[in-house]
Amino acid sequence: MIAKEGMTPTQLAAAEAIIRSVTRTCMGPLKPGAREAIAELMADGSEEARSRARTLNVTERVGCGADINELVISAPFDGQDEVYLCRCGLEGSFRAPLFNEEDLPHA
Repeated sequence: MIAKEGMTPTQLAAAEAIIRSVTRTCMGPLKPGAREAIAELMADGSEEARSRARTLNVTERVGCGADINELVISAPFDGQDEVYLCRCGLEGSFRAPLFNEEDLPHA
């Protein structure tokens, strides 16, 4: 594994490109009443109810759009779990990436 601090500018750019190859944006907090509706559906336990709960978890968000990749790139590339507080107040987490030196350019 190669630490972020040990990366050349070319390797760092490649690592950032890999991270940005997946879009990560904040969906924002749930709208009022949505948490209760989702919990009720999840308590039902049926596949149909769980599917509806997953849909509500997306459609009943206020919407934020913050680029979470900025947070991933700013974190150490150490494979550790990171917790963050988004600008909208939503708390989230991600596992920081790890990179093998042989997977990055050597220039």
